[in-house]
Amino acid sequence: MIPLTLIWIIGPFLGAFLIYAIPRLARLLAMAGAILSGLYAGHRFIADSPLPLRLLDHFGISLLV
Repeated sequence: MIPLTLIWIIGPFLGAFLIYAIPRLARLLAMAGAILSGLYAGHRFIADSPLPLRLLDHFGISLLV
């Protein structure tokens, strides 16, 4: 589940870069990002417990999804 969560976090940044590089894909990438984000959020609502992430070792960012 952690790789899927990291992809969900990094995905919008990559999508924004692709939209800047290829403006013709802007609508498609924006709609795909919104739909995938909604699906992931629905999946996390159904999951049993929160998913803690510790990014950048012990001195980094703690994220609770």
